[in-house]
Amino acid sequence: MAYQRYLIEFGQGSDLHGEDQTKAAIRAVKDAMHHCCMAGVHDIFGLSASRENIRIKAQIFVPEPASVDPKSIEALLNMYDTEIQILSGGASFEGLYVPELGHGHNITIAIAALTVYLNIFEGGNYHE
Repeated sequence: MAYQRYLIEFGQGSDLHGEDQTKAAIRAVKDAMHHCCMAGVHDIFGLSASRENIRIKAQIFVPEPASVDPKSIEALLNMYDTEIQILSGGASFEGLYVPELGHGHNITIAIAALTVYLNIFEGGNYHE
């Protein structure tokens, strides 16, 4: 299959009270997803939204990559062929401790970069 890069989108997510890296990562991916509409997938290339036609590389940057559950990220993007990378980055800094809202006092911020690749040479209308 000949995938070509089609779209790059960014998102930010945070957990304000629980220092939950996975929660922040999920929110970052959702934020990136809500910033784009891939109308060209169907309107220009004639592709359906499927694993055979769309591949998404999700790079998620968090302060503690080992504590992110990658299965939670895969569940958000489950209709596509995905590559998930959990990398060091994001931010963590002192916030406000409110016991009813979480176990920590730090604010955790995650950044997601989603790169969408289309299989336009095999499955779509565009052929060289």
